[in-house]
Amino acid sequence: MVKPKRLTGLTFLGVGLALFLLSGCGGQSGPAPTPTPPGTFEIDPLLHEYYQDLGGQELFGPPISSLITRNNMFCQYTANALLCQNPLQTGSNRYFLWPIGKELGVGGEQGENQPASSYEIFPDFFPFYQNMGGAAVLGAPLSNPVYNHDAQRIEQHFERVGIYRRFDEPAGTVHLLPYGKYNCGEACSAYRNELQFGGVVPYTNSQIGTPFSVALDQIGGETVFGRALTDPYQTAEGDLEQIYENVVIYTSPSNPTLARFRPISRLLNMHALPPAPHDPGKGKVIFFEVGSGLGYHVPVVFDQFIALHGGYEFSGLPIADTIRYNQENVIRQCYENYCLDYFPEAADNAKVRLAPLGSRYLNIANPAVISKAAVQQKEIDLLLSEAQPQLPPEQPQRIYILVFEKGTQKGIAGIEATVILYINQLQTNYTTPPTDENGWTNITIPPTPGLPNSTIIPYEACLNLASPQPICKKDSYLIWELQ
Repeated sequence: MVKPKRLTGLTFLGVGLALFLLSGCGGQSGPAPTPTPPGTFEIDPLLHEYYQDLGGQELFGPPISSLITRNNMFCQYTANALLCQNPLQTGSNRYFLWPIGKELGVGGEQGENQPASSYEIFPDFFPFYQNMGGAAVLGAPLSNPVYNHDAQRIEQHFERVGIYRRFDEPAGTVHLLPYGKYNCGEACSAYRNELQFGGVVPYTNSQIGTPFSVALDQIGGETVFGRALTDPYQTAEGDLEQIYENVVIYTSPSNPTLARFRPISRLLNMHALPPAPHDPGKGKVIFFEVGSGLGYHVPVVFDQFIALHGGYEFSGLPIADTIRYNQENVIRQCYENYCLDYFPEAADNAKVRLAPLGSRYLNIANPAVISKAAVQQKEIDLLLSEAQPQLPPEQPQRIYILVFEKGTQKGIAGIEATVILYINQLQTNYTTPPTDENGWTNITIPPTPGLPNSTIIPYEACLNLASPQPICKKDSYLIWELQ
């Protein structure tokens, strides 16, 4: 277990440049150095004190290059980082870790940047992060913590380092991922490290030879469209398809290099309304005409988001005006291929996000296509669906719940759930029968006569388990009757 040392604001007394000149091409006076393992070097005197103060070889791994220059700064690779000195700076600002993670785009930071405050630092890593100097030393987080079941470890990526702990290690244990080895590339090929970094964008299926990751990267990447929930698979029609958290992307055999979004809003029966005439009183919107003077009112913020991420060619045409979901405090507008949510209380650069339709699409996809990439931090999860996404108030509703084990996706039998409906600010609870051998259960919701058209019925399902944290999901359906 690494016990990190807090940085103390090193004092270097003006000897840095002299030490560098003495180190020159690696030659030093005095006794011959102790032989080092293949591919490793002695830490250069210019960086020696900084290296040791950070935690030395135990934490940052052995030096795997000689001193190099980058942008007129002096740097040296260790297995896990790139240590640098800026000769034009003084005091503690003179020494720093190069932002390898940010440079490579690890953790999905491609396209539109997500604010660091939106990422939660894994509790076991937080004391280490603080003790090392926080963002000033290790950089801001570039991802949420993720359970990497392939490598059997918990990982989180930051601008300058990657942190991990193996599943079989006690809480509080901290190691660093080999950023340095990965970024140094062929120049450090002589150094062998058994630990695998896992790719430039961890937690994706980027190692699979498909055009999907390339296509997504060009319009925002997984930061916008979510992580891959499946491996690519072949549909009954012969298409190559892959499900992400927020979209479904596919190519057809006739044109395998053209990646397109599946029109899942229609397939999932998301709330669709007929086009209407332009209403000048709608505020900050554009009128998207679909024909004969009829169309939909698209908020300017949604139109700007769509323009930044591939345009209407990728979003598809709008299928309804915006609808407010009071329980979720979100405004949603659906297009043919995805839905956009607006969160009024969020930070300005996080107000507009895609709704997780890909997760719902898994309900109608073949469960065999679900891969380990869908594994999250909890062992048990649930999926919700309604018999009718929209129905008249005089008809009963049936809500289906699937309870499954993450990773294996195997249904779990014998679990009850509480379904909570919120109608006119009143809460009504229903208890489902136990799940069957395949993990399914359902509950019938009585009719709700008297509710007006376009009423949103939010509901929440929570598993009745003795769990430290509730396992719940939210969804809704629409009261709609053709006049």
